[in-house]
Amino acid sequence: MSRQQAQGMSIFQFNRVIDMSFVYSRNYIIILFVVLVVIIALPRVQKILDENNFQEGVTAASEGNYVAALEAWEPLARDKDKRAEFNIGLMYMKGEGVKQDYVLAADWFRRSANQNNPKAQYNLSVLYHEGNGVSKDIAFAIKWLLRSANQGFALAQFNLGAIYLKGEEVDADYVKALKWTQLAASQGLPLAMNNIGHMYLNGVGVEKNMATGRMWMLLAVEQGSAQSKSGLSEVDEVISASDKSRSEKLARICAGKKFKDCS
Repeated sequence: MSRQQAQGMSIFQFNRVIDMSFVYSRNYIIILFVVLVVIIALPRVQKILDENNFQEGVTAASEGNYVAALEAWEPLARDKDKRAEFNIGLMYMKGEGVKQDYVLAADWFRRSANQNNPKAQYNLSVLYHEGNGVSKDIAFAIKWLLRSANQGFALAQFNLGAIYLKGEEVDADYVKALKWTQLAASQGLPLAMNNIGHMYLNGVGVEKNMATGRMWMLLAVEQGSAQSKSGLSEVDEVISASDKSRSEKLARICAGKKFKDCS
């Protein structure tokens, strides 16, 4: 082999080394990219799997198969899924698929409530109010009720308004009673509409107004309240024709506004 050939071979071999380094570098980058994609995608994949498991539990529960529902929800609850925690609490409270146990119900509700689940906060407030699974404590009941109501849960808003309206467990506060009851009514809750109706019909915390009172009673009936239906019949025996006509007009306007800003 001539010197020139040897030099050519040397150059050729050197070029091969450079090429292989480039391949190794490129492979490393590809592997790194794949790893990064997997790292980014894993939480999303896990979220999809968790959602599928949760919905399997929902389907099982709707079919009365609470054992399968519990099997689907327990792993999620251990991973602090607040929906699963709430549903398991509900199972223990109602005794569905498990032995009724208010203590365990309160425990699961509390876990979910601490993650700002308004339904769990509401149910926990009910347990404190009734003394089921926990020592009866009105202060704690109102605390959890308020947290739920502040998140817009209509039943919590209604109950909070009812507590302030009755004034049996706390000092009566008609301003707060009207505020919370109106918020619940604005979400279409007939119980709240019924209570506002009575407040206006009887002048409790507001100026007495038969037309406005009947309007709320009429809206409650239209939302399916049987209680308000009998109450409306009683109102119709004493209300004037003009107030009755006005109440029906107000009800149409209020319904058109989705029950907001109606008083």
